[in-house]
Amino acid sequence: MTAILLMASTASPGVIPFAFWNKCGIARATCLAHYNAGCTNDGSYDLLVAGAKVSTTCDMSTDGGGWTRLNSNLVTSTSPTIDASDTISGTNKGQGCGGTLNNFTVTGTKISFTESKVIFTRTTTIMQCPYVVENTSGSSYYLNSGTWTSHPSVCDWSNPPWANADNNASGLKPTWKVMTTGTATTFHFRSVCSDSTDNGAYTAQVFVR
Repeated sequence: MTAILLMASTASPGVIPFAFWNKCGIARATCLAHYNAGCTNDGSYDLLVAGAKVSTTCDMSTDGGGWTRLNSNLVTSTSPTIDASDTISGTNKGQGCGGTLNNFTVTGTKISFTESKVIFTRTTTIMQCPYVVENTSGSSYYLNSGTWTSHPSVCDWSNPPWANADNNASGLKPTWKVMTTGTATTFHFRSVCSDSTDNGAYTAQVFVR
């Protein structure tokens, strides 16, 4: 008896392509779409944006998962610019409450979202009263010994870590997270109320879902 070997081509009718089984390799609209499809590992994923495949980092393990970290391919522009590490680096300008000199602007986000979070780290400067102007202010947290600690208000001067009389960097935690709700594709993130001597550097990362 002669054995007959049947070989299926990916082009043959009824044959399921390998990409179906490799479900996390499929390009989807957002990291949240990947998360909802069962792809729950942190890391790099492909998104399909206006018909083009774009790679980005997805945060699948914090704050409920499904967060898309914005990079230069996912926005029209930012000021300061987003670098190759998907990080915005800027210089704090000492000003005083109500100032806008420390705005950074993310314009024209190319994916849909209803929430955003900004993780902001001051490297050589104070960071006070951060908020996203266009979206509804939600929750603020500071990183305290590796744990995100809730803070009642980003400008609540009566509670630590803001409670310091001379408004300098003494005792202030360097890394903050501000979570907001809203669908604005252009938003400004502000760090205000810094003393005139508090000039220095900061970095920020922007996530949406």
